[in-house]
Amino acid sequence: MQASLVPIRIVQQLPSNQDSADLKTIGLGDDGFEYALKRIEDHPLLPISEWMGYQLSRAVGLFTPDFAPVWLDEDTPAFGSRWEQAAQIGVPPHPVELANFFGGSMRQLNEPIFGVDAFLPNDDRHGRNFMWRSTSAGTVPLAFDFSRAWLITGLPFGKHPLQADSTTLAMWSYLKAQFGYQVPAQVFQKIATLPDEWLQRVLDAAPHQWIAGFSPKPTIEFWVQHRQQRCNEAMSLL
Repeated sequence: MQASLVPIRIVQQLPSNQDSADLKTIGLGDDGFEYALKRIEDHPLLPISEWMGYQLSRAVGLFTPDFAPVWLDEDTPAFGSRWEQAAQIGVPPHPVELANFFGGSMRQLNEPIFGVDAFLPNDDRHGRNFMWRSTSAGTVPLAFDFSRAWLITGLPFGKHPLQADSTTLAMWSYLKAQFGYQVPAQVFQKIATLPDEWLQRVLDAAPHQWIAGFSPKPTIEFWVQHRQQRCNEAMSLL
């Protein structure tokens, strides 16, 4: 899905009716699926930041919605995350929902998402920024929505560390106290041992229009030279 052989073209754009400050548009693709669209016009670095968040999540073994570059016209690619009917908690959440989706065995499945968030960093992981898919093997969380992560927060590799009053750390603190969440050390180990050329490949696979808003060399150098240090610093936040 990430590298479709047949380009997906958006045939209709509609205003989002979701309760989200960052998701402005839903697009209907010529493949018959709906996509949450993150467009260059929303922010020049928004599509590439979402691309990185999803790619990194997949690289360390997390589930995400299917995603791909989708084309608004012949020259304008947006980041498209396939819209699916997956569960989210209500507003305000019911205690039973919190226990079912964040407690028990769900803890070990949700924890790694915070590891990716702390590394990038992503300061906006709150209760409605979790989604769960029902599968034959059970319920699994989906890592999605990196609209306030990575390059969006600052070059060359995001504004780090997360602030103590960030939504992400507030949510982590709540889950740690309520359900005994623990630092997902394995995720940081996986990130640290990804190949040095991994990020270059991720950027090369993205539409060139998404890279036009920044110079990628310092970002790639940071990945190669400071990835382990960022992992250590991110781990100490959780």
